[in-house]
Amino acid sequence: MCITSLCLAAFAGLLGCSGTSGVSTAPTAAENFDVSRIVGRYTGTWESPETDASGEVTLTVAANPDVRTITMRAQVDGNYLGLPATEPLLLKGRYDNRRALLAGKNNIIGDYRLVIDPDGDIAGGGKGAFRGLVPAVNFPGALRDGTLSLDVVIRLAGGAQGTLLVRATRV
Repeated sequence: MCITSLCLAAFAGLLGCSGTSGVSTAPTAAENFDVSRIVGRYTGTWESPETDASGEVTLTVAANPDVRTITMRAQVDGNYLGLPATEPLLLKGRYDNRRALLAGKNNIIGDYRLVIDPDGDIAGGGKGAFRGLVPAVNFPGALRDGTLSLDVVIRLAGGAQGTLLVRATRV
């Protein structure tokens, strides 16, 4: 498996959900998550400043507003740290009027929790990535105005660190 796929998979995992409090009030400025702003197909590239490796990225984000679910499918091509690309990663989650949230466990990104706020800011990370070979991965970035910008920070056993810069545009 590829650490590159881990990074995009982690990004993909950002689109999940949480429930509402059950109180029926009008959303505040901080409670206006609009999933339609991020739905679509994104294509672009990734690169590693440390290794000069690079490749292509495709991410598809779909939502079902009737049940407030979201699905992301990520494909990462190229070779990072000598590892080949993996099969596409499929992640599913839910969203509410405050955010998209995804939390769970995956063979590629390990135990993860990822959030997208109403402004499109992405935060989250994973532990035990690539079946435990990568102790930690962090995924700061943004998904807004038809663009994806994600800086995936990979912490390897022994303290070494690598970064994947992911940039994509909705097509």
